[in-house]
Amino acid sequence: MWLLHFLPDAFLVFVVNAILIVGIVATVVTFFFLKYLVRLMPALNAQVTLMQVVSVVILLFGVYFKGGQVTEQAWRQRVAEVEAQLEEARKESAKVNTVVETKVVTKTKVIKEKADALIEYVDREVIREAIREADCRIPQEVIDVHNEAARMNQVIEQQRKGAK
Repeated sequence: MWLLHFLPDAFLVFVVNAILIVGIVATVVTFFFLKYLVRLMPALNAQVTLMQVVSVVILLFGVYFKGGQVTEQAWRQRVAEVEAQLEEARKESAKVNTVVETKVVTKTKVIKEKADALIEYVDREVIREAIREADCRIPQEVIDVHNEAARMNQVIEQQRKGAK
């Protein structure tokens, strides 16, 4: 059946409709008008039942193929609709991705600014005070601020790795 996909749709529609029409005409002729032809040609009397069976079989094939064709066209139309929805969703996704990316960059920038401010504070105030003392001991406050800045840098690095 996959070979039928290589044939043009118009050709398949023509063939299916032709089989259906031939089946309808043959069935009507063999069941309603053949008795008049048998009077003119008595030799046809032996084949009347065979002609009726063949005409009904052709009609059934025509109806079956027409149903298959209509179903195939309905599925193709539904696929086209879903593809259109998918394309629309892709466009919307691109818009949302730019918004999310902007938020991540802004958040990373804010975290980086906080970390820089903490480092500057440590460099400027706390270390100067520690140097002024006689024993040059680093206060616990400096260690805490330094650890907080290091944690912020880790968050920034994790976000960068997650974005890639």
